[in-house]
Amino acid sequence: MPTIVYIPFVVDTNKYIARFQENLAALGTVVKFAGFKAIIRETPLRQLPKYDVLVMNWAENDILNPDTKRISASATLKIFAKAILFRLVAKRIVFVRHNNYAHATAPESRRLAHRVMDAYEFLFDVVLTHSSAEDLTRRIYCPHPLYVVDTSEKVNLEELALPQQYFVIFGQIAPYKKLRELMLEFPASNNLVIIGSVLDREYGSDLEKIIRSNIYYRPGFLSETVAQTIMGGATAAIVAHSDADMVVSGSFFYAISFRTPVIAVETPFFKWAACHFGDDIVSIVPSLGDIAARVETFTEGRLDQNLFQRIEEHFGDVAIQRTLRNALQIKPSDR
Repeated sequence: MPTIVYIPFVVDTNKYIARFQENLAALGTVVKFAGFKAIIRETPLRQLPKYDVLVMNWAENDILNPDTKRISASATLKIFAKAILFRLVAKRIVFVRHNNYAHATAPESRRLAHRVMDAYEFLFDVVLTHSSAEDLTRRIYCPHPLYVVDTSEKVNLEELALPQQYFVIFGQIAPYKKLRELMLEFPASNNLVIIGSVLDREYGSDLEKIIRSNIYYRPGFLSETVAQTIMGGATAAIVAHSDADMVVSGSFFYAISFRTPVIAVETPFFKWAACHFGDDIVSIVPSLGDIAARVETFTEGRLDQNLFQRIEEHFGDVAIQRTLRNALQIKPSDR
């Protein structure tokens, strides 16, 4: 079977990584990158390249200075050098373009960061994107995986001190998600639940100061059972940010995995999703300021079986593995 390196290999709190590795495992043996030093020390030259495929994710985060969030010249040179070295250890190298540039990038560095990542793509044999609304001149569209729904356990909403009806924002609690702006705009006649890990503690503290009686702020780690219960019970999930850094939203795919519709600020991806699946799956608004009005007129309803079947046909594992097999040039006989 082909040997496939996945970077980063395992992050317990990142369900996307687990799902993508599961799809790659259907095509080959997924392993952790041994590191250049170990490969040079332990692998004879005649056995190079060591891997059949190497898949790289989230390199856009590695070009920033961790303190200033501006582009670091040394960090940028480092990721470019690594990409060149990847060619020595893998027959085919793949970059998954998750974002146009890192969410945390300082405003004055965003334009350059976008250009740097555009240039970085050219070091790879294959560039994958999870949005078919992106430029596919040299990128390959690969559907974003859905998430595994486990209905064996559920938590009562009363135990979580949550109302029976609510809208939810799920995912990382960070400034780019526009949570503060949404909380200030959110209508008092509806409930908003905010759950996720806190990336910026100062920002999290700021949010706590503006909590109202209809806003339920639940920062920090939640078990998968609790997270699934909250997402599955929501009237709709909300995606409030639409900055140029975003390609797709992981929250969108988490929501539709539970047949929960989405209200989102317009982006090329969400326009495509609404056009392809209809307003029942994603209700688009022009700007963050329009979310409040949409919430007040939103009619609760789950995605019906026919629509969910279409979602599974497009974003399901069969479609993902078919795309990956072609992109990675893995033949069924190689397995």
